[in-house]
Amino acid sequence: MKPILFSEQQRSALAGLGLVPQSIDEIERDALPRAREILKLDPPGADVLHELQGLEKSLNDARAAIERLLNANRTVPHLWHARSRVCGRGFGHVGNALRLKETAKSLAVAIDVVKDSIASTPPGPVRHRAATTLPIQIIHSAYQLGLMLAGLDPASGGMKPSVSPTSDFRRMVGICYEAIDASTTDPERAIKAYLRKWRELEKVAAEAGSGQNVLEEPDVLS
Repeated sequence: MKPILFSEQQRSALAGLGLVPQSIDEIERDALPRAREILKLDPPGADVLHELQGLEKSLNDARAAIERLLNANRTVPHLWHARSRVCGRGFGHVGNALRLKETAKSLAVAIDVVKDSIASTPPGPVRHRAATTLPIQIIHSAYQLGLMLAGLDPASGGMKPSVSPTSDFRRMVGICYEAIDASTTDPERAIKAYLRKWRELEKVAAEAGSGQNVLEEPDVLS
């Protein structure tokens, strides 16, 4: 994915929070593009249903047109002659009726697939993802990787996850969310949920005596 660059003002604000250039670069290169994809809004269910229903109608129309042609008789002269031209005139047309019958069967299968998709599509409004913790994890991991690239130990230095409105961590996340045009620049619920996971990890690390606090992927937080 293409990096998403901070504005000069945003980059300066992050540096003011103590972020080393390597952390800022890693967030731009990896965290922001991935976070933006995660935080994208699902399209309205009605729009999705409209597309699927349009496809179903087109498939039904095509199947009906084929069957109408195959079932033609002399009582409808123009349809009968159309059938004859497609299916019954000359050696090269002998297999055409069979091909059309197989196509109609395939369309029937496709129609059933689309119907299943329609039945499983919720018609409701846009689903917001602002409460997911995964973007927070990705941003924090990129921040910590930058510290390591700078020769620093993320386990013994740097900012810690915090939900405090005045914390550097929450301000860093807010700047990142602003850079990707997220629906909110202060995802308090997501930070709280991430903090709970982080504290659990710190407890496990302390008990193991490792002192390592990095949430490694693919530990996906919901």
